[in-house]
Amino acid sequence: VSAVFSRAEINPNFLEFIPDSMQEKDKINTSIQLELPAKKHKQEILQQVKSQRVTIISGATGSGKTTQIPQFLMDDLDLVPKGKLIIVTQPRRIAAITIAERVAKERNEELKESVGYQIRFQNVTSEDTRLVFCTTAVLLRKLFTDPGLLDVAVLVVYIFFHGHCKYSF
Repeated sequence: VSAVFSRAEINPNFLEFIPDSMQEKDKINTSIQLELPAKKHKQEILQQVKSQRVTIISGATGSGKTTQIPQFLMDDLDLVPKGKLIIVTQPRRIAAITIAERVAKERNEELKESVGYQIRFQNVTSEDTRLVFCTTAVLLRKLFTDPGLLDVAVLVVYIFFHGHCKYSF
């Protein structure tokens, strides 16, 4: 099952990514979420995730796969009940940090509220955190201590195919 976003659905104004650390703090456009193609597919994505054990979502850069879809999932209390987490893996530490920062800003929150991150030697989460961005290595370590991932409602594994995949699943 997949939801695919075409390049025609992408607003060219949002194709360029400027890291949060380079943006002026008070000029973040939180309305970006309303413009991204993922928003048009929200109900379809939620229905597929609820009805399937595995859902594959592919889309072009800038479509909202990384920032919007985890928020859709987190905001659906039937899918992610209170006390459960959504874990989203990222291939690099800097990606986990900057994406968590971005999502928190879109939600007008500070990190450690509903959104946080965990990388080697840093756990920026709290008991209120429901969406955790982490590296693949952190997820693998978690599997050693909690093989059933009992506190996880949804696991999002970020995979990209540009010859950079080190792992074979």
